[in-house]
Amino acid sequence: MEIIKEENRIVFLYDKKIKNYEDFLHFKENSQEAIADFKNLKTLENDEKNVFIVFFVNAYPINSYTLGYLLKLKESDGINIKVHTNEKRLKNLFEMLELHTKFDVFLDEY
Repeated sequence: MEIIKEENRIVFLYDKKIKNYEDFLHFKENSQEAIADFKNLKTLENDEKNVFIVFFVNAYPINSYTLGYLLKLKESDGINIKVHTNEKRLKNLFEMLELHTKFDVFLDEY
């Protein structure tokens, strides 16, 4: 896990598989600092340009708890989330569930 802070974005790198509920709780707990950093960005003038990027590195598979949590952050909390991954299977999962446009899922190298 790593947090990269930039001018108008926070990148949360997560490099563990999220197979069960305990794994999800670990992901959620570790993301809290990055989310707090992102909320501090939102106090700046151009907050609609601020982006919270979750970069899943070698993290396939992820479970439905994780997907639900990302949806909650985006829909309920108003966090502009984008998902990056180095796993084609994870990108395909988002596409299959038709979530790839909601999260602007990108396949990237790490």
